[in-house]
Amino acid sequence: MLKKCCDLLEQHQLKIAFIESASSGYLSSQFSIYKNSGAEILLGGLVSYDQTIKIDRLKINTELIEK
Repeated sequence: MLKKCCDLLEQHQLKIAFIESASSGYLSSQFSIYKNSGAEILLGGLVSYDQTIKIDRLKINTELIEK
């Protein structure tokens, strides 16, 4: 599945970034080990368990976080 996602991103010249909490950065780590990911696919990621970071820095609506 990872290869398919990365191939599609490359084909369409798209990049990806992740904001993770429950996955503890797993998605960023998996995409980072794919060929040329840093330069070609993965922009980066952020792992945050603190709701204030999600609200203040990322501007995520508190109602969405509560869901």
